[in-house]
Amino acid sequence: MATVDKQLENQEADDRTLVPIPCGNRKYMNVLERNILHSFFTSVLLYVNPLPLIRRLAERDQVSKECCNLIEAKSENSPYSFSYEILGNEIAKRMSLRSFVFVLFSLNFTQLANDLLGFYTEYTRTKCVPKVSRTNVGNRRAIQQYFKFIKKQVHEFTFKNPQADLSVIGARIKQRIELEKSDCKRQVMYDRYIALKAAEIDALTNRTDDIDPYGGAFADIEQVLDKSSNPSVSRVLLYGRKADVLSSLGRKEEGRGMLKEGFAYANATDTCLESVDMVYKSVVFRLSELEENPSSQLKEQLLAEASRGLHELNEEDEDVKIFWKRLFVLRMIYCHLGIGKRCKIFPNYEVTPQSLKEAERLFSLDSLNNLEHRRQMMYGVAKARLQELQGDTCMSSALDTLSRVMEIAIEGKYTEMPMIRQYLSCLSQRHQEF
Repeated sequence: MATVDKQLENQEADDRTLVPIPCGNRKYMNVLERNILHSFFTSVLLYVNPLPLIRRLAERDQVSKECCNLIEAKSENSPYSFSYEILGNEIAKRMSLRSFVFVLFSLNFTQLANDLLGFYTEYTRTKCVPKVSRTNVGNRRAIQQYFKFIKKQVHEFTFKNPQADLSVIGARIKQRIELEKSDCKRQVMYDRYIALKAAEIDALTNRTDDIDPYGGAFADIEQVLDKSSNPSVSRVLLYGRKADVLSSLGRKEEGRGMLKEGFAYANATDTCLESVDMVYKSVVFRLSELEENPSSQLKEQLLAEASRGLHELNEEDEDVKIFWKRLFVLRMIYCHLGIGKRCKIFPNYEVTPQSLKEAERLFSLDSLNNLEHRRQMMYGVAKARLQELQGDTCMSSALDTLSRVMEIAIEGKYTEMPMIRQYLSCLSQRHQEF
């Protein structure tokens, strides 16, 4: 398919070619342009149905059919802002803001194009925007494989004391960095150090919610961010984890600020596993919000965000795809069945027949062979909840499943132990009454 700019080269020299938005040869939106488009969509077009525009864009291959199908599927039960958020992310990765204005003109959305131009002019005149330059993530395959490997080891319970063991390994890497004379090799080693520290944070959050989001491994990463090969990507790993910890501490507003910071850097880089990790942290954050305030709006937000994460995995290798897909699908099942971030069952949460059916469908997508230690526990809770909701005849199966889950939680000393114990006690009491 020809690029947008190429398609428009043959157009007559009218006002469409005089769009005052500099972009050079960029085929994507920088952070400023993303912010402008997001603000335009969520303010000027907040009450305008986005489907006519989205369908026309899809017809011209300016957005993917998958994006269009996802938005159409969610349109009945979601506010327009969700559709615009998905659309904005898709467009921003395909063309510059200037090219998008050209596309609007070419599709005869003339008033919309002029409104966007006026909004751009006013925005750049009055707003101070943080300068985050878009970067190419380069060949990060090796460090991404390392990050996945370490994260998998944590889930598999390879380390008896993962946080302490990873801390020791990190100290050794730090010593090697100090002895290394090659700047290039030092950068690679800092990348590994940051990935290791991110995994250390994950290992710690598996054991406790009482974590200082500005100390310990967080501070260790902060100190070396600018020495890594891609500081923007390193900040994505950092801010997503800060948001996760802050949500566990009940500091939701701070957490939302960290998510915003993380996505600013994630959107300023090409899609990579770190940006997928950021989307996953956002899904978990939304699950903690849903637990506090169950609503169909938050539920749809979470499911749309998880779908976005799954979509971004399309270009990854199969083993990487399976690893991350299981994370996203697990949280989607939790959302449908009313299970919180830490395995707490939502009190008085209505699980609709549609949600029950969707949870069953999601379970059927994967045989769940070779699940890591922690993931056995997490999926086990979901399985027990599904068995409970399938009726009293399945209650014995639910109890058996949850009893095994409790053994895993105790063995791993996971934070979810009290919630699982409470759920097991609740099911046991119901079974006795039955």
